[in-house]
Amino acid sequence: MSKQGSKVKKRGPGRPRADERDLRNEAILEAATAVFLEQGFARASTDEIANRAGASKQTLYSLYPSKAELFAALMKRRSEKLVDPVASAILRDDAPAHDVLYRYGLQVLRANLSNDGQRLQRRLIAEAPVFSDLANAFWQNGPGWGREIVKQYLESLVQRQILLIENTDLAADLFMSIVFGWPMLRASFQLPSLFETDEALAEWVQNAVDVFLRAHTGTE
Repeated sequence: MSKQGSKVKKRGPGRPRADERDLRNEAILEAATAVFLEQGFARASTDEIANRAGASKQTLYSLYPSKAELFAALMKRRSEKLVDPVASAILRDDAPAHDVLYRYGLQVLRANLSNDGQRLQRRLIAEAPVFSDLANAFWQNGPGWGREIVKQYLESLVQRQILLIENTDLAADLFMSIVFGWPMLRASFQLPSLFETDEALAEWVQNAVDVFLRAHTGTE
């Protein structure tokens, strides 16, 4: 990512239009992501973030009064970009449950095992003992949000009598563990990936979804 960030063209006095506000906000979040990845949360400078975004510190603080709130916002943005393309479909998809859960698992696992995904997670693990709010923001706007999407989808399957699940909270936790747990744990220790190819990653997700659904349907 360029150190220049995404500069937003400045305009004259007065309230900016909605599209300009969206562009400015996007530029700030993009710049913040780059700075947090490069310098970590503690060393990240709001001056540097504002400069890369082509925004004033006043604008930055009007949107995000603290670095913690800025970090929570960029995590939410990242999660939306990762999950939204499948999450919106998940909540209204009539495709077979296996296909829906497979698409979800494949996209999210692939993104979280990417270089940027792993760099961000390692930064968080290193700084979580000092910045507990940071870890909470990551969890609520990242894995926790993704897990809530899965829970809502499982509840829809129960209502349609497609799956028999007594506790959708537990079932969502188990799904996340089966699909993501072992690969993400290995990655957090920077061990060699389980998957030498994207096909191998897809096979892992396929098998994980099979195991999960067999527990609730008696079939694959």
